[in-house]
Amino acid sequence: MAIEYVSGDVIPQETLAAESKTDPVKGETYANMTRIPFDKRGYVNVREAHTTIDGLEEQNSHGYVTIILIWSDTHHKFGHYVVAVGYNETGIFVNDPWPQDYPEPESRQTGKNAFISNRLLADLWTKFDQWVLEVPYPAAPTVCPALRCCTGNVIACITIVVITALVVVIVGLLFLRKRRTGC
Repeated sequence: MAIEYVSGDVIPQETLAAESKTDPVKGETYANMTRIPFDKRGYVNVREAHTTIDGLEEQNSHGYVTIILIWSDTHHKFGHYVVAVGYNETGIFVNDPWPQDYPEPESRQTGKNAFISNRLLADLWTKFDQWVLEVPYPAAPTVCPALRCCTGNVIACITIVVITALVVVIVGLLFLRKRRTGC
């Protein structure tokens, strides 16, 4: 859901699960693997951290989408990743890719823009010591294959490629003219 939120690209959960090395039997994705789908798509400055609710809100206000690892509900039986997409004075809003074939958690909402109160988040977010994966937004989801250093958007990347090609053509024409005329 984070990639979809940031770029609009809809990538099947099965693809993301495979890229993140999700254990197909347990359904577990290890925290250090969650960045792999972003790395594969050329996102830069994506990093893991541990923070507080205030830090999470600050990251959001500075243009970060954050994936957080929480307990699925107040029973603390298994972990679950959600994407923090906003906040207000009483809690955060998340995009939660809760599987439709699973029973809904008893203590919270799921789906897009689901609200989690700060009080509930303080309990649920103990799963992995308030772990987050920070994704700068708007991110550069597409890296120009011709120029791996290009971290801008697609139009900027294409512009750089076109200008580079024009320079090569002009230099080539000047070289040919010099060879023909001897000047």
